[in-house]
Amino acid sequence: MKRVSKKIYGIVAILMAVIVMLSGCGAATDNPVSDKKGQDSPDAGQDTPKAKIKVLVSYDAKTLGPHYVDLWPKIVDELGYEMEFENPGTEAFKTKIKVALAGNELPDVFSVWGGSYLEPFIDSKSVLPVQDYIADSGLDYQKAYAQPYKDGNMYVIPSKDEAYAVTYVNMELLKLIGKEVPRTWDDLLGIVEATNQYNKANGTTYAAIGPGVKDRWVGEVLYTVIVNSLDKDAFDKMMSGEIDMTDGVFLEAARRIEKLVSMGAFPNGFLQMASSETNEIFTTGQYVLYPHQSSVLKKFVAGMDPESLQVIPFPDCATPADPNYGKNLMNGNNKLMPGLCISKKAEFPDEAAKLALRFSEEANKINVMDFGSAGYIIDESLKPTKDFPTPIKQHAELVKNVDHLTSYWFAAVDAGVGEPWRDLTQKLYGQGVTPEDFVKEAQKIFSKK
Repeated sequence: MKRVSKKIYGIVAILMAVIVMLSGCGAATDNPVSDKKGQDSPDAGQDTPKAKIKVLVSYDAKTLGPHYVDLWPKIVDELGYEMEFENPGTEAFKTKIKVALAGNELPDVFSVWGGSYLEPFIDSKSVLPVQDYIADSGLDYQKAYAQPYKDGNMYVIPSKDEAYAVTYVNMELLKLIGKEVPRTWDDLLGIVEATNQYNKANGTTYAAIGPGVKDRWVGEVLYTVIVNSLDKDAFDKMMSGEIDMTDGVFLEAARRIEKLVSMGAFPNGFLQMASSETNEIFTTGQYVLYPHQSSVLKKFVAGMDPESLQVIPFPDCATPADPNYGKNLMNGNNKLMPGLCISKKAEFPDEAAKLALRFSEEANKINVMDFGSAGYIIDESLKPTKDFPTPIKQHAELVKNVDHLTSYWFAAVDAGVGEPWRDLTQKLYGQGVTPEDFVKEAQKIFSKK
């Protein structure tokens, strides 16, 4: 009996020691490491929550290509994320993004135009610097697209080819009125006269020069293109204070616009015609020349006979002729390019940046291989998949040979200057101000720059 009791006591002692040992192992709250999810966590074995990314963009698939919409769900599936995607159209986008910025509720990834448009997002510290994400991705962006802000940081992941100011030529209409591709200002005036004469003789309503200026930027760009043709350094000299807006080059450009309006160069009702409307009209063959930007080239090639379309610089306005004609271009934002931003409030910032970078990479690949773009990422492995039409080759050649770039003015100034400036240029087209008063008013506006 005593021997049995000793055995029982021994077994009990062993069991108690085991219990004490096990209870010590279970004291997870005393071990900082065990607070992390892992093998000892009660959540061990559960799936990590998927990153859900909210994306808001303004991408016109007809202009940029369907891949600017179609790529998003494919990349999200590839990365294993979830996505809330909106592409509401330009005007709705502007309202949504403005409200989101004011309410400090920006989406995780959102598209931006370049230049001064970006400044409120950066200055309010609402977006994340992206240079480290870009470096980690291994993507090699063209220098022009990888421009830092004044604080030294990059805030935009490039996602679109830059827009250059170019002039489209309807070769069939040009032949119909008996003219050649214009190179000089006098050539341009000759086309205006010939178009008017043809209309009078045949009861047609063709326009020599196509854009409407309801969207103020279109008229502003045409005026500044004429300035740039007269003196490629004029804008930079004005911004540095070397000259001001009453200088002769700015007055001469205003007089050129006045001349075109008085000759009836533009379509009937052009003051109330939006860019989207005139884009469509140009594809139907109603305008001889169409000064616009290169972002609509894909749309025109798809909607017209490409061989009846040419892409040229705006005719040379200088006297004597500029020996570098065609090499001094204007582009949308040669300091801060358009692209994608990452909200500082993004719940999954790393994943949001990865999504934006993958979109950037894949969009560039399609742009280069399928649309003949020069691309914004340096990648020698990307080769065009076909022989592209003449206008695409002409545009690529223009960009390749550019010697001097001037930014669109609106993109280079604060909105407090840019908005009244655009209002003033629209007034010039409507003959609501003389060229002389135009430059005086412009000087008052730009003195606040």
